[in-house]
Amino acid sequence: FKKENGPHIKSEDTTSKIMTRLLIALMPIVAFSIFKNTILVYYYTEASVLQAMHPVFMIFIAMLTSFISELLYFKFVLKHNFKSCLNEIYRSFTIIPGLFLALVLPVNTPLWLVAFGAFGANVLGKMLFGGFGQNIFNPALIGYLLISASYPSLMGSQLNLYELDTLAGATPLANLTSLNYFGTYESIVGSFGTLFNFLAGTIPGALGEVSKLLIIISFIYLTITKTIKWRIPVAYISTVFIMTLIIGSVID
Repeated sequence: FKKENGPHIKSEDTTSKIMTRLLIALMPIVAFSIFKNTILVYYYTEASVLQAMHPVFMIFIAMLTSFISELLYFKFVLKHNFKSCLNEIYRSFTIIPGLFLALVLPVNTPLWLVAFGAFGANVLGKMLFGGFGQNIFNPALIGYLLISASYPSLMGSQLNLYELDTLAGATPLANLTSLNYFGTYESIVGSFGTLFNFLAGTIPGALGEVSKLLIIISFIYLTITKTIKWRIPVAYISTVFIMTLIIGSVID
């Protein structure tokens, strides 16, 4: 009998192609974040170019720190030579944790804190578990927890400079919390516009979380390209929706 090692089921789809599609799905969200938090801020406020570019610097610093931290880990912890380090970096998709981290952080987070979180995301959340594909936790969320647990008061505001001038200083979630999760449509939604503003993303929030429309489009793209399975996110969101509907109906 001929004996061979697995895997025996092969696909033309590769990890590189999958991660490329993931980056493609994120690009509209990143572009909208820069438009909302940089271009509009510079156009409608008296912010300098450097102040308006802060969200862009956050994304760049997070990805750069991710790259450097893994390069140093491969070099000094795993003792690879420089060429081997570059090969490992290429297969490790190092910028992904940093990019995800930047997208879930408040828009005014200090850059040094972004770098601190990105370092923790890649080293503590990814490399210590064996690297790409071996981590049991989401590295970006490990970085976020590290920041929020270590320096919660320094994480910055969810409102960009334009929103600080036009809103009463609260995000939708903070507003809902202040109302003890009870209120009319006007008190919950009205101060931020309409539900269309919530869908489009013209409300305060972290860099990559506000545009539900673009997130849904990205989800559809990733599902059609078979990058992800639709059942997990649909089951999660449906569970939250049904529980919220039941609780709201009982309270009402």
